[in-house]
Amino acid sequence: MTPTDAPNDVIERIQKLRALINEYRYHYHVLDESIMSEAAADSLKHELSQLEEQYPELITPDSPTQRVAGQALDKFQKVTHAERMISLADVFQPAIGLIALRNMAPQILSFLSTSKWMVSPVP
Repeated sequence: MTPTDAPNDVIERIQKLRALINEYRYHYHVLDESIMSEAAADSLKHELSQLEEQYPELITPDSPTQRVAGQALDKFQKVTHAERMISLADVFQPAIGLIALRNMAPQILSFLSTSKWMVSPVP
């Protein structure tokens, strides 16, 4: 880690956020169980992103903001995605999900072979 002028409480909070997010991702992606709501997990990641934006010298390659979530379950087939995968339910950046959905619409429609489909927001 690069030397920083970040206060110790910020450094400790970043470490705590990374641990909480990694624990959530492990339970969600590896154990197929949820230990908190997606909104709570998004809130933690949002707070971490804001702190790393404020103190970029504290960003590390293993930060949850710098990599895709945990290991997938063995029952899933491995696939290489042509585009970056994002959450369509990110409560802090809903526009990103909507843009991604609009860009994917032709492929979705082609795949489903129908022009009738509906998307509902998560409550």
